Amino acid sequence: MKRLVIDASTGRTIETELSQDDVLAREAEIAAHAAAVAGQARANQLAAIDSRLTAIDVEAIRPLRAMAAGTASQFDTDKLAALEAEAMALRGQRAALASAV
Repeated sequence: MKRLVIDASTGRTIETELSQDDVLAREAEIAAHAAAVAGQARANQLAAIDSRLTAIDVEAIRPLRAMAAGTASQFDTDKLAALEAEAMALRGQRAALASAV
């Protein structure tokens, strides 16, 4: 069966004879590559979420210290609420990504 394929050495599209087994093998290779790319993208997203969650923890230190010392202002309270809301959303995104396999 004639198929259009990309010649890896030149990057050109050529027409060539491929058996049904060759076609199936190439389709399997493409599917495996797509799965690997998707897995890497998911890992990158998880790493970005983890990094932001760590940054949120660091950003919360000063307002928490003010609360512990009894000197917290409305800004400190609002800041902690905003950070917690963001963290909750990120944890939800992380859980959805982690369960999507």
